[in-house]
Formats: sequence, C-alpha cells, structure tokens
Amino acid sequence: MKKIYFVRHGETYFNRLNRMQGWSDTPLTALGKTTAVNFGKKLIETAPNISKNIYCSDTGRASKTAAKIIEGLKNQNSRTFKIIPSKNLREQFYGSYEGVLKTKVYQDLGYQNLAKLLDALTPDQFQDQLAQKDPLGLAETSAQFWQRFLLGIEQIIELENQPVVVICHSAILLTLMARFGPATESIVEPANLSLTTVDFENVYHPQILTYNKIL
Repeated sequence: MKKIYFVRHGETYFNRLNRMQGWSDTPLTALGKTTAVNFGKKLIETAPNISKNIYCSDTGRASKTAAKIIEGLKNQNSRTFKIIPSKNLREQFYGSYEGVLKTKVYQDLGYQNLAKLLDALTPDQFQDQLAQKDPLGLAETSAQFWQRFLLGIEQIIELENQPVVVICHSAILLTLMARFGPATESIVEPANLSLTTVDFENVYHPQILTYNKIL
C-alpha cells in the first residue's frame, strides 16, 4: 500500500475572508498556527510510521503549516522531520479570480453557494468553467492540474517506502474525492487541518480510505 496522509493547511486570512486562494497566498491566522501544532501532537497516534519527509506545496501557507505540525510532532516524538516543498502540489490556479470573493465567483457561474455548485458540477467542471471565463486566460484547466499533480505524487511514491504526510489544499481534496471517492458519499469542502488518507498503489486509480477526518 502506498499510503499518503493529505492534510489541508491551517486557516489563512483569505479563508477567513472567504476569498479564492489558489496560487495566491496569505499568512496563517493565529488559529491556523495553534491548530496545526495541536494536529501534529495527535498525528503520531494516527500515523505512527510516517516518513521523516513532510511534503507540501510551495505556498507559504502549506510550508508554514508543515513547520507547525512538525513542532507538534516533536513534542510527541524525538525524530527529526524535513519539509520538502513542490510546486506540483499547489492548489488549482484560478487566474483572474484569485482573491475574489467566493460567493461572487459562484454567483457569476449561476450558483448561490458552493453546495449548490457541487450539486451541479464536479470540481473539474468548475475549474474548466473558470478557465473558459477567465478574461486574461490565466486559470489552468482541470487537465493541466491533473498532469502536474499526479507527476508530483509519482515523484513522492518513487522516493518513499513509508506512509507520507502531504500538506495541500481544499480544492485538491475535493477533486480527489469527487473523482475517486465512493459515489454514495456526499462531497463537502474539507476543514482546515482535516486528514484525508489515500492509497496510491495505482497512481491513476487511487482509493480514498478516509476523507475530512478531524483528529
């Protein structure tokens, strides 16, 4: 089993302000920092045999979350952990919609809120609509996202023999769940510092083991 523990980063200011945040970046709030440390203290109980390498996207919010989780891990474990950032693990790029209020983006596409949007569209379809409507043509398509993201996962799996922690983003987890999760399970936005466990024995057909688990 090629197990990856995906962790959504801690709360940021754009999270609190309900704004689109893909490749754009804002700092962790005080709550985001403290919950990341507390998450790290609990993580070792759920994932005792994780690799010493903690992978994350190259955004500040992901790397800072990784550092705070390691701070919590050190309180429970004497091992030394290393942060390895990767641009391939970034959230989807929203182009001209970066920093825009989420409700405005959803309404511009004809949906009252995220729940209504997810009832009608898959996350991939949502991303493709943004890419199509982006007046500057900057937003990436779902195909572009999957190409780079799966490359990042393949690189991790080639290097690691133990279960791995990856700090990433809500849209990535939503997209994974929508494409590979059980059809009977409703798709909701994962909470900050929630845990999603995925078996990547087959990189192109992974198995979702847990989703949006709060430790």
